[in-house]
This record gives sequence, C-alpha cells and structure tokens, in this order.
Amino acid sequence: MKKLFLTVCLFATLTLPAQVISLDGGTTTRAVVIGISDYQDSHIPDLRFADKDAEAFANFLRSPAGGSLDGDHLKLLTNHQATAAQFAAALAWLIDETKEDDKVIIYFSGHGDVEKKTLTQPGYLLCWDTPSRVYMAGGAFNLRDIQEVISTLSIQNKARVIVLADACHSGKLSGSAIGGPQATATNLSKQYANEIKILSCQPNEFSVEGEQWGGGRGAFSYHLLNGLYGMADANQDGGVNLFEIGRYLEDHVSSEVAPIKQLPLIVGDRSEAIAQVVPSALAEIQKNQQSQGPVLSKTETHGLEEQVLEDLDEGTRAQYFSFQKALLEKRFLEPSNDCAEAYFGPLLKEPKLASLHASIRRNYAAALQDEAQQAVNAILEVNVQALTRSVQEQVLLYQRTPSLLARSAELLGEQHYMYATLKARQLLFEGMYQYVVRYSSKEPEVWEAVMENFRQSLHYEPESPLAHFYMSLCFASQMNQADSAYFHAMEAIRHAETWVLPYTYLAFYYAKDSKRFDEAKTLLDKAMLLDSGNVYVWMGWGSWHNYQKQYTQAIEAFKHALWIEPENPVAWTNLGVAYQQDGQNQLAEKAFHQALRLDSTLFVACLALGRMYAMTNRPVKGEQMYLRAITLNPTNINPHRGLAILYLEQDRLPEAEAHYLEVVKYNAADSNIWYKLALLAALDNRQQQSFERLEIALEKGMRDYQKIMDDTELEPVRKMAAFKGLMEKYFPNQEKD
Repeated sequence: MKKLFLTVCLFATLTLPAQVISLDGGTTTRAVVIGISDYQDSHIPDLRFADKDAEAFANFLRSPAGGSLDGDHLKLLTNHQATAAQFAAALAWLIDETKEDDKVIIYFSGHGDVEKKTLTQPGYLLCWDTPSRVYMAGGAFNLRDIQEVISTLSIQNKARVIVLADACHSGKLSGSAIGGPQATATNLSKQYANEIKILSCQPNEFSVEGEQWGGGRGAFSYHLLNGLYGMADANQDGGVNLFEIGRYLEDHVSSEVAPIKQLPLIVGDRSEAIAQVVPSALAEIQKNQQSQGPVLSKTETHGLEEQVLEDLDEGTRAQYFSFQKALLEKRFLEPSNDCAEAYFGPLLKEPKLASLHASIRRNYAAALQDEAQQAVNAILEVNVQALTRSVQEQVLLYQRTPSLLARSAELLGEQHYMYATLKARQLLFEGMYQYVVRYSSKEPEVWEAVMENFRQSLHYEPESPLAHFYMSLCFASQMNQADSAYFHAMEAIRHAETWVLPYTYLAFYYAKDSKRFDEAKTLLDKAMLLDSGNVYVWMGWGSWHNYQKQYTQAIEAFKHALWIEPENPVAWTNLGVAYQQDGQNQLAEKAFHQALRLDSTLFVACLALGRMYAMTNRPVKGEQMYLRAITLNPTNINPHRGLAILYLEQDRLPEAEAHYLEVVKYNAADSNIWYKLALLAALDNRQQQSFERLEIALEKGMRDYQKIMDDTELEPVRKMAAFKGLMEKYFPNQEKD
C-alpha cells in the first residue's frame, strides 16, 4: 500500500512550497483546488481569504516550484464555481485519470461543520451551494466520502495523495451550538493507516488570522509555509521532517497569537521527511522576515462574536459595542468615562465573554500599537518636514504615543514576543518627545537624560534605526560630538539601508556646526548613490553649498529639489534663505511666502520671514511673524532672540528683557544673553539684579573684561562694593595690573 499523506490545514490562506509535494517516485501530478469565501446561503458566514488562498495555491502549482501544472492537470474552483457537483466531478476526474505512482493533490479551503452530535457523523466540508441547514440534503461533502476518494486513489490507483483541508473557521453555522467545526476537526485528526496530518490547532481551538502574517494570512499557514521552505530545518540537513515542522509551528504560532490559544496538532511518524529545502527560496523567506520585523495585528472574531453576543444582556452587549467603537475612533485612554480603557475592565469580568477575552485583550493591544506605528511612519515618510513642523504638531504626534505603547506592553505581558519591541518604542518616543520640547536647551544633563531614553530603547531593540538616528541628532546638534554622531548615523543606515535621512542630516550638521565640508560631501555622495531623486538629498547639497557661501550653487540645488517636489515647503524655505544670503531679497520673500502658502504651520518659514522683515526695516511685520513663530514653537529660542533685538532697536526695553528671559529659560548656558540681561537691569536702575546677572554671565563663560569696564550701562554696578571682588575672581591678572 502506498503511503497516504493527509495534511490538514484548518484555516484560510495556506500556500505550500514545492517540497511538500515533491515525493519520490511520482510521474504525473494532478490537483483539485477549492476555495470558497462567498457562500450562496446568506446564513453561512462568508470568509475573507479562502478563495484568494486557493488561487494563490493554484498559482504555486503552476509555477516551477510547484510542478508547473498546466490546465490539463489542474482544476481550480472558487466561490460559485465550487458547487458540490463540480467538486464531485473533479474528484471523479482524479480517480479516472490517476495511474500507479502518480501524485494527487486535493486542496479545500472553506467551512467545516457537523449538524448533530453523534459518534458516527464524521462532519462536512461545505461547498458553495450548501444549505445552511440539513447538510445531508446535498451541497456538502461528508468526510466519509472524502476518505473514500482518498482511499480509492491510494489503494486502488496506488497513487501518492496529499490532502489539504482548510476547514476550522469560527462562524455561526448550523452545528455551532454543539461545536460543529471542532467536531469536524476531531474527526480529521483521527489517524488511519500511515497518514500524516498537520492541523492548525487543537480540536477545541480556532485558528487565528491577521494582517501581520503576510499582509493577511493565518498564523498557522504562514509559519507552515516558512517552515517547509526551510525555516524549520533545525539540523540544517537540507530537509524538514515532521518533528521539525511540529516544533517550528509550536514555537512560532503559539507565541505570536498570544494571548489567544492556538497550538498546532501533528499526527504521524515524526521522523518522516516531508520537504526538501531549496536554498534560493529559503533565502527569499529569510530576507522578507528580516525586513518585516515584529508586528502585532488584530485578529478576526466575527463568527464567534455573533454566537457569544446572542447570550449577553443588553447592557453588556452595549458595553461591548462601545468598546469596539472606542477602538475604531482611537479613544483609547481618554476621556476617562468613554474610552476603550473604561470599557475593557468590566468586559474582562463578564464570564459570558470568556471565549472572547483573549481576543479582546489582543485586539486592544494591537489597536494601541497601530496608532503608535502611525507616528513612526510619519517620521520615516515625511522625513525633514516632520522634524521642522510646529512643536504643537510634534508634541501631538509624540506625547501620547509612549502611554499607548506602555499600555499595549502591559496588556500582553513580559513573556509575549512583542513585549521588548513595545518597550523599545515606548522609550524611543519618550526620548523623541523630550528632544522636541527641550530642543533649545544647552544643559548637558538635559541631553544626557534624553540620550538615556534612546540607550534603553536600544537595549530592548538593538537594531532600531530610529533610535540610532535620534542619538546621531543629539550628538551632532546638541552635544557637539561629531564622531559619536557619525557612528550612530551609520548604525541607522546599517539597519535601514535605503533611508537617506541619516546621511543628509549628519552632512547638514557637519557643514553647519563643524565646517567639516569634505566629510559632509562624502556623506551626501553616499546618499546620492542611494537615491539621486530624493528631495532631501538635494536639499542637503543646497545646505552644503550655502554654508560655504556658494550661494549660486545652493540656489540651483534647492531649485532641483523643487523640480522633484514642487510643493515641498521646506525646500521653498531653504531656497528663500539662499536668495536672502545672496542679496536677492525680493526672490527670498516670495519663496518664504510660497512655503507658508503650502504649510501655514511651518515654523522655520515663519522664523526666516521674521528675520527678513527685521533686516529690511519692517519691524511691525517682523514682530508679527516672530510672534507667529513663537506660537508654533514656544520652546525655540530663535524667535525670542529675534524679538528681543527688534525691541531693543525700538527702545522697548521691558519687552526685550522679557524675551531674553525666555531665551535663558531654555538656554541657561548662554553667557551673552545673561550679559544683555545685566545691561537691561542696570538701565532700569536695578543694580543688584544687574550684578547678579553679570555674575551668572561670568559663571557661564563670559570673559570680555574690557567690555564690562567700558559699557556705560554698567557704571552704577561698577561702583558697587562687591564688583571689585567679582572682577578679582574671574580676571585676577587684570585686577593686579
């Protein structure tokens, strides 16, 4: 008797590699592939992926990896084509055509059910035209008939047979009340002769599906496919046996669907080889997994949900739908009386919802993570523009994200495979939030605290390009440590090879702050090789020329950036700055206005236009634009500094002093501003306060002795008894002379 392989896949979206069907001795392969998502009877719940799965499986069989089956050897029936009569005709075709040592593949993806709980009822596979009740009336295939076909092919025709049945879906079927799908699974799991069976879950469980598996797959089928391609080849002998695939499925499926329970079931000789590894196919699987990274998705519970909700009282049912609505509207943690968190606790205490508790917990955690992922995507996709928008926008983007991620991690628990990723992102966004709100600070302890968030994030997720990128930004723009900035920029690029932003931003700081133009050029050359059509690469070149006072070349680079992306407001702002520095004020002003027409909240454009108005003797417009910039970014010191200078020129000394005080609030280390504040206090006859501010300026590094002795504003301060001691402390040699 030829060995019969019965591979049972109890969830949608299964696609198997060629290794599963490449059994020794076969001469001709024939296949019948069935997939039903859209059932004729509206009382049978439709499925999501069954028909697409069948098409994908058929495409696999048509490919060289699957045997290159043509239309004479493959019958694909989906949805309305997959009637019971057509299914029967296709099976009869297999019996008529199959010869000794041929290979036969039968694939079914759809619903499985029983209608009465008897020992002899084996269960049914529901075809497209199955009635929602009385399956024996027709339209459904009972498992006895399926087994009869398999036995005929295996024993009488002496063929090698593989059956893939995808039939353990949740849904309100005729036999749901008596566990119909589970009973069908139990019967399928029974072993006859030498059969090998791989089932997606235990008979008392449902298979889990979600977007995180291949963009919309079942967790079981996704990992089954990966395992058979070679991911399960633990001893690397070039083959996968039943023991290896079983261990692989248990390790990956059970952890990734948690807290929902799904443990694949393996029946048969564990030493049996079931797949040979094709190195090129395995390499592609490994590459895809590395690029995807860990994710968490919502799972589908519609069929099971309908069954459970029928037995709930109106109040609990309303609370459940309020919870789902809150998730949909992204009201996660507030308002306190009408958010997902408010409904979550009571729902988990309701015993009638016990079968949905794991899904409720997981889907809540997934929704929280989805919202946080949008913040990540905004940075990766918008790039420079996201980093130059108003602080209000960035705060909204980053401020609530850590709490969402922290709650998601708490819901899943420390043992969940996503816990480390969630904690890493929580710490990342805590650091990003502090980076935004403390950007103007020059206090070393502030930036050390910010950096600690990123270091802890990397502790949980060492290959995070975003954490490395923000560390590079901090080292470059805030801590003046160019070598460390370079190291982390390179680490960001190593983990995100096509991301040009680390190159362009580091080049910007090399050129602006360090005047390391050759190194900046090397970085921009590398970015150009990656993506010569990237608008931010050309803006990087524009800045590189601009900081070398090569304004004509800078203008051309910014124009090229706008040729690539004509409505990029940051590029328009940079073009305006280059025009202004080249003395073309009218063109500069037009560029700034264009930037603000495209994005009225762009802080850098408001600041640049305010400076232009101030420099061209339009103080009223300059004041308006500086104040607008402060509204957009109240923690940035530059518009405060600009307003203070503007007010000084107009002898509006109290207002100038107020804005200088705002500067030192965020940049207490600026000795020049403390000195200006000392002068302003002296002008207002506040000699003691002037003396105190002068002392702070000296503590912060102000060392212009002659200026202190010559400025007339400080004459009253110089007459104070403590002044001589202050000078002796900071200028001992000058006082001796």
